[in-house]
Amino acid sequence: ARPSTPLPDALPAGAGGFSVLGVVQLSGGTAPYENRQAFESDVSRHQVPPGSEVYRKYAGESGGAWPGPLGDVYAWSIDSAEPKPEWHARFQGGATPAITRRHKSFFTVEMPSGADGLGAARVASTITYPAKPPAGRHSGRLMEPFIWPRIAPIWPSSTHFPHPVDSLHEEDDTRLVDVEDGRTCAEPPTLDSHGFELCRSPCVATDLDDAAQLEAYLAQTARLVQRATRADLVVPFHHVRIDTARGIR
Repeated sequence: ARPSTPLPDALPAGAGGFSVLGVVQLSGGTAPYENRQAFESDVSRHQVPPGSEVYRKYAGESGGAWPGPLGDVYAWSIDSAEPKPEWHARFQGGATPAITRRHKSFFTVEMPSGADGLGAARVASTITYPAKPPAGRHSGRLMEPFIWPRIAPIWPSSTHFPHPVDSLHEEDDTRLVDVEDGRTCAEPPTLDSHGFELCRSPCVATDLDDAAQLEAYLAQTARLVQRATRADLVVPFHHVRIDTARGIR
C-alpha cells in the first residue's frame, strides 16, 4: 500500500495503490509447542514476537500460564515462496489484482483465471488422516493429562469405547495432495474414495446467537455426519464460530 494512505475496502483490477512484492506461504504443524519458551525461541519461523497483538491473542501475556487463552499453539511458519508461481510475473510493472477487505488487514484477492492467471499454477497442501491400525488395535487419540479436565465435561463417556485403553493406536498418515475444485471432478469425491465428500444440508438455524437454534444446528450436524459416515455414535463438541465482520472467533 502507499505509505501514507491506507487501502480502501475494495479496489478493482488494475487500480493500483499497492504493489505485489512477492508470494508468502503459510505452513502448519501437527504438534503444539510444549511451553512458552519453545514458542518464543521459534519466533524466526512464526514471526509472532512477544508484546505483539498476535502474540497476546494466541499466547497471552509473557510469563503467564501456558497454553494461552485459545488453547494449544501449533508450530507454523511464514516463508517466501521460491520459486515464485508463474502468475506472479503478471503483476509486475504496476499491474494489480482486484481486492476486497475481509477483516482489518486481510483482503480477498480475485485472481484471473485461465492460462494467464492462477489457473496455470499448481497448488498443493497436506492432509492428515488417522493411519489404519494393525490387527488387534483401534484408531484413537490419546490426551495429555493436563488437557483432559478441560474437555471431560463435553467428551463422550468412555463406555462408548469397549476396548482396553492400551489398544488405542495413535498414528498420523500425512499426504501431500493437489488442491483442486472437487465440484468439477468427473466423479465427485466420496468419503470412501477420497476421505471427504460434499454434503448438502440446508441449515435449520438463522441466528447462532440463540442458544436453542445453536443446539438444533449441532443436532442437525450430528445427524448429517452420522448419515454420511455410517457411524454408530456422533458427538459434536468444541464448535468454533468465526465471524470476521464482528471480530468473533
